[in-house]
Amino acid sequence: MVRAWQLWLSPRPQYRSKNNSQPAFKHLGDAALYEPLSKPDGLWYVRETHYIENPLVRAGLTGPPLHIHRLQDEHFKVEQGVLGAVKNGVEYAVTKDDGVFHIPAGTRHRFWSHKSATETLVFSVWLDPCKDTDHILDVNFLRNLSGYVDDCLKAGLKPSVFQIILFTEHASSLLCPPFLNWMPVWLLIWVHCGLALFAENPKRYYALTYQYSIQASNCFRLAIREMNEENWVLLVMFSMCNGIFDYYRPFLDENVMSIPYQPNPADTLSLMRVGGQFGVSIAEYMKNSPLRDKIQQADADAWAQDPDDLAPATLDKIAKLETWLRPGPSDSDREVLEAAAATKALAALSSWVKMLPGGKPRMFCHMVAWPVMLQEEYIALLRAKSPAALMVFILWSEVATYAPRRWYYAAWFQRGLSIGRRELEAQQPLTQLHRLWNSVMAVDGDEPLGATSEHGSASTVASTAYPPTPVFAGDGDGETEPNWGPLKEQMGDKQALPPGFGEFIDAELEVMG
Repeated sequence: MVRAWQLWLSPRPQYRSKNNSQPAFKHLGDAALYEPLSKPDGLWYVRETHYIENPLVRAGLTGPPLHIHRLQDEHFKVEQGVLGAVKNGVEYAVTKDDGVFHIPAGTRHRFWSHKSATETLVFSVWLDPCKDTDHILDVNFLRNLSGYVDDCLKAGLKPSVFQIILFTEHASSLLCPPFLNWMPVWLLIWVHCGLALFAENPKRYYALTYQYSIQASNCFRLAIREMNEENWVLLVMFSMCNGIFDYYRPFLDENVMSIPYQPNPADTLSLMRVGGQFGVSIAEYMKNSPLRDKIQQADADAWAQDPDDLAPATLDKIAKLETWLRPGPSDSDREVLEAAAATKALAALSSWVKMLPGGKPRMFCHMVAWPVMLQEEYIALLRAKSPAALMVFILWSEVATYAPRRWYYAAWFQRGLSIGRRELEAQQPLTQLHRLWNSVMAVDGDEPLGATSEHGSASTVASTAYPPTPVFAGDGDGETEPNWGPLKEQMGDKQALPPGFGEFIDAELEVMG
């Protein structure tokens, strides 16, 4: 069965033209005609006719996109009209008086009916050498390509770049779309092989990505052993590529390999903490760099166009949960420690929300700020599926879903939010805290956790609904570091912060003006 993501990568028209038995076949409807013919020596050539009355021909759109023939020279001989051609960036207008127009192998080129033409364009084209059927621009390629493009046109679909690259790969040619045209030929070959392999066998290609990712990381670490002023941008770009792969890899596992993705909330935060720690390491270099806004993808205009303030509603939920977590006289030591760890995480969450423009994360440093502030006690509670820890995580996830819609993590936070809610809903028996959450905090449409009830003490946090959690060392006094700005107020024990993170946040606050 064809999956939705495969149809997105490669649109598949319901009707497929059968042009393999036709001596000549049309291209782009009635815009052009291809006639494969034979030379006296037995080799073949193609006679192309591009009809001037067709608007696509007059617009110069009936020729192929920019491409390279890796192993053959290409030759054109015009019979009628004016052939427009680009050869390594230089444009030519070729007529029958110019004789044979030659394009050497390895040359970036394209051709079309030139804008100066006043009559239908007719020309012959052939490649040399043209003997090895594994390395020629053969008739099968022309039939497959023209048939596929015409079928997409009839069905109102946009042809897939992946599918066209697969066609050209089998014809020993390279497509040069704008997003690949900057690459040297040797790199273009590798990219085409990878994209063609993905179009032909997604599972095989995807399995290789792990191997190549590990190899690339090992080579990179050997080449660059420490960060400095000269290489920090390179390190940022490499880390961003690895980060994107790590963020989106679970969804590829699910879509390509059919491996269900059920993220653990604690693992979600652990991944975000790694990003925050890297942010600390580059803060010194980013502070005065002209590339800062581009790397952060800060968009002040987008912030100004989104005036709704999410902070009051989120802070109200945080305040309610903080009230419910206050210790009661009958609470055990473990229950008090669990409530204290969740309360510190809530205090940090409150400071984070107050820092965000409009109470919404606007760039990556906003996303990693709260996870980096968390103590290990809270992470342990979350891993053990403590109700209080899950509730804090859900509040953070609700805010995180307002992050900029980056393709590689847009679904990530929504999935984490759904998992957090599902974990909470599945817990039995229901405690007083579950009922309080359901009565005041549950989102419309969520499955109820239980009937509403009056306010109870922190003893409702602990229950048999999750495994026993370790008893943590420390006094849990929640001291705060003075004069660290609004983001760092009430964040709890400063030992939870990595060295330099305070300075990192101070630097990032400047972006907000």
